[in-house]
Amino acid sequence: EAVEMKKNPATSKKRQSKFGDVQQQKPVNQREFELVQKKIAEKPLIRQRYYLTLPSRRLYVGNLPVSVGLDKLSLLEFFNTVLMNLGMKTVNPIIEIHMQGASRFCFLEF
Repeated sequence: EAVEMKKNPATSKKRQSKFGDVQQQKPVNQREFELVQKKIAEKPLIRQRYYLTLPSRRLYVGNLPVSVGLDKLSLLEFFNTVLMNLGMKTVNPIIEIHMQGASRFCFLEF
């Protein structure tokens, strides 16, 4: 169990073990630190892009038979299998299926 003594990312870190000896660790690359900070700052942008592109990644599927008892899982397996057989290289291309209960329609999200 180690306790961190320094937190400056540009310099090397020192850790003190429970026995009191100090161990030198590899210095953190300033460029790597900046990239991580940039990714953290971009998270709201990623979320915004997700919602902006959502309408173009949804496909409406209508006239689903109600008497068969389709659910999200069976539809997901069916459409993923069909897309793979048509030559789509992405494994499990459908991210989610939006369907309410025993509905006659659903939305596939890619």
